[in-house]
Amino acid sequence: NDPNGPWITLFNQVYNFAWIDLATGNTHLNNGDIDEIILTRSGVLGELNSFLVMQYYNYNLSDAPDGGGKYYPYWFDIGVGDINASGDDEVFLIRDPEVNGGVSLLGRNWGPDVMPEWKLSLGRDLQRIELGDVDGDGKAEIVLVQSSAYRIYWSPDVNFNHSGDQAVSLRQPVVIQLGNFDGAGISTEPPSMVVSPKSLGFEMTRGESAPPAQTFQVTNAGGGILNVHVDARTVNGGDWLEVTPFDATAPETFTVRLKDVVTSMEPGAYDANITVTGTSSSGEVQDGEQVVTVRLTIRPTGPMLEVAPERYDFSMNFGGVIPSADPITIRNVGDGGRLFYRITVTTSDGGNWLKLSKSSGFTDDTVDVTLEPRNLTPGDYTALITVTADDAVSGSPATIPVTLHIDATGMVVTPAELFINAYKGQPSPMAEVHIDQAVEGSGAITWYAYVVPAGDWWDDFAPAFAAGDLDFVKRTAQGLVFRDGAGAERVLQYVPWVRLTPDHGVTPRIMQVTLDVPNAPVGETRVTIIVDGGPGTPNRFQGVDTRIVVAAEHGALWLPVVLNQ
Repeated sequence: NDPNGPWITLFNQVYNFAWIDLATGNTHLNNGDIDEIILTRSGVLGELNSFLVMQYYNYNLSDAPDGGGKYYPYWFDIGVGDINASGDDEVFLIRDPEVNGGVSLLGRNWGPDVMPEWKLSLGRDLQRIELGDVDGDGKAEIVLVQSSAYRIYWSPDVNFNHSGDQAVSLRQPVVIQLGNFDGAGISTEPPSMVVSPKSLGFEMTRGESAPPAQTFQVTNAGGGILNVHVDARTVNGGDWLEVTPFDATAPETFTVRLKDVVTSMEPGAYDANITVTGTSSSGEVQDGEQVVTVRLTIRPTGPMLEVAPERYDFSMNFGGVIPSADPITIRNVGDGGRLFYRITVTTSDGGNWLKLSKSSGFTDDTVDVTLEPRNLTPGDYTALITVTADDAVSGSPATIPVTLHIDATGMVVTPAELFINAYKGQPSPMAEVHIDQAVEGSGAITWYAYVVPAGDWWDDFAPAFAAGDLDFVKRTAQGLVFRDGAGAERVLQYVPWVRLTPDHGVTPRIMQVTLDVPNAPVGETRVTIIVDGGPGTPNRFQGVDTRIVVAAEHGALWLPVVLNQ
């Protein structure tokens, strides 16, 4: 139709019963982008549809697919909008259910998208319902009005969460309308938070009053409404910073002030972090958490010694890789020129395992720190590095605590089994056993190796030693001596015709296993090669099961075979 000319009648039909409300919207996509007509009526008493959705096409009006319904009490207000930005509109209806607990709000969706089942009992005081893009996220929200309050359902496509009932003074009959009245248009983009500047710096001299406040701005470079919350936390020096306001809506300027306590703080550098968090009703904010860093520098009224780092904490395995340390920096951060200093180190055990590259110097300077823990057993050690400047200089003496933890290192013995086949009158064959430590490095374990008859070791001695029921006493020419819980000593005899080369050393090492063939018994013998890692090794005693077969000279060896019948 020509909007400037006379309107023409597209459809004219007489219907019985009184219409209550009418709305339009593109609820059904089977008719293209032509809006449907949504109606409610009264007086049908459940015999006819009280809720109807009609489609217009070519001067004809017909029922939309699955568009009607017989409802009583009747729906008196209709809200239409696209709550999920899927391209088709959803319909929401309200009524007085006339009974407590009855359904007063109903939502209908004819599109393929899924939404919650909007069938809620919200009492008997619902007045009006309206749908529109309240927060600029590109989706319609539900605004529901009662006699003296309203609420907004922010994400009706996902859940029933709402703003809570907001008190408002309304006159009867209640009439509401949503619209973009500020002229700026509604953006479908989420809020995008911009914080500037991202760092602030304050400087003052000790004893002075706090310097003037500074500000940072938070703006929204996207769409929707950006709510902002700030949280200021100091890193050191106590509670010396405050920010106002705590909560705001972008754009907003936040003021950062130093508290009066700074006038009594010692010279030095103090840090704080202001965490800026943005939120929106849609739940999405680009760059929604940012940090503004704050540095407060308090200058001394004279020289001031500053030493870094604040501490050293080292950890390593016994015999493993020795950790390295960053150098110590020694500076005069106050007035005056270079300061002469002395630096010393004391260890808890009196050992010389922590070395410094110099004992004195002038600021600004660095001192290298080196660990030399080779003579230390597993355990915990501490030390203290002290830097002292001449005269009564602020910050002197400065101390740096040092901790060193050394873990015991396990022993690795491979292989777990050997087989050696020899012949009388011929040279001995040779096998190898690798003895290593469980961590990278060398020299962690000083080991000894022995050969004993098989059986006794695994069946008796090893389990008892691991359980603490046996104590290792000593090595003798005949064997290893252990003492049991009753005080009785037992000897684990050596096998003299099996030779180990070398039979002791430090990790890592390869040990050769050979036989004294002339003195070896003909036949099959089983022995265990014991490797002793010494005190402090977690798995101190380990065994290699060894099967040895010696054949007679120029002859064959027949071994018995037992068959189960």
